[in-house]
Formats: sequence, structure tokens, C-alpha cells
Amino acid sequence: MNQLKGNITGIQSHEGLSIVKVQGPNNCMFTSLVIDDVVSADWLQTGKQVSLYFKEIEVMISKDPDAKVSSQNRLPCKIQSMNTGVILCQLELLFGETIITSIITSNACRQLDLRENDLVTA
Repeated sequence: MNQLKGNITGIQSHEGLSIVKVQGPNNCMFTSLVIDDVVSADWLQTGKQVSLYFKEIEVMISKDPDAKVSSQNRLPCKIQSMNTGVILCQLELLFGETIITSIITSNACRQLDLRENDLVTA
């Protein structure tokens, strides 16, 4: 499980859902959909420090930083290491001084022609 720390910078709530903006490492802004709102969750406040957790299989990889995708969180990374198996490929990505792990299919790894030290967007 990947974990990053950040501070809440903005909250938009409606009908029990919130879109939360978090400033994380390297001044990178994150957007998270939270099934809660400021009325029912006392922790949901601007300025509050929070931890962002995301699974390795939730980290998409692109060599094109301008690719149009629905994902709002984009992290500029460098591939530090790769472990390619028959089915899956585990990537260790350097995001500033933080390591983020991504697990994608080996087929996707080959299609993107990923190599150690490549600059990617996660």
C-alpha cells in the first residue's frame, strides 16, 4: 500500500460526498473523492494533515504527461527499478524523495516500452 502525507487545502461537499484537495509532497495537488462530508466527519477540515493511501494496482503509468485521461492525480516520477514477471510487472517509482509502487501487466509494460530511469507520469 502506498502512503503519502499532505494537508487539506479545499473541500467541496454535497449530499454526503466530498471532493477533497490535498497538497502533498513536492507541492503536488491531489484530488480525492470521500464518502463523507464536513457535517459528519470532524477530521474533514481545511489545513488538517492527512495520509493518502492507494493500492499499487491503482497507479496508472504513462509516458505522455499530457495524455487525456479521467484520472486527476498525476505524479511526475522516474522508474527506479522494475521486476517483470510473466503476468505482472512491479515498478518502483521515485516521486521526489518518495518511492511509489505500481503494479501493471507485463503486457502493458512491453507496450509502453518501459525501462529503468524512464520519466513517467503515475
